[in-house]
Amino acid sequence: MIYECDALLVVEGTNDQSYLSSFIKSYYFVTNGYDIKKSDLDYLLAVSFIRPIILLVDPDEAGEQIRSTIKDFVSNNIIDIRLSFKSSSLKHGVFECPKPIIIEALKPYFSPCQPETLTIVDLIELDIYSNAEKRLLIENHYHLGRTNNKTLLKRLNCLKIKREDLINLL
Repeated sequence: MIYECDALLVVEGTNDQSYLSSFIKSYYFVTNGYDIKKSDLDYLLAVSFIRPIILLVDPDEAGEQIRSTIKDFVSNNIIDIRLSFKSSSLKHGVFECPKPIIIEALKPYFSPCQPETLTIVDLIELDIYSNAEKRLLIENHYHLGRTNNKTLLKRLNCLKIKREDLINLL
């Protein structure tokens, strides 16, 4: 069964995202370590006004640093989930956590299925897909950080940006 979560899930790595996305449909933000760029923090701040941000990072030093950095910059709409489980391995991170424990922790944040606002067709029709200048304008205006087309689309949908909003901006 696939669960849907209307929040932005912050995870440490792509393995965590792959694991979680196998049973949770959500927006994801991968930190790729604890050195989070200012442009990424700006994006998280913008998202915090639209939807909850759930910190789902490992209970280690790097995870604590990620929590601290994000909480210091984004003060509203942050939900800090700390997973607690016993593991036969030495690791106790998100990737090693059993699915039922994660599902139970995130259950209050599950939501009914929501359709995506924008599609790749919108990016093509609005000449954003192949136009780096337009993409940069959008990235800067909405504080998205540097993105490729796929990430741009995900971040715009996470912020609930509509086609009309893009038309007005361009």
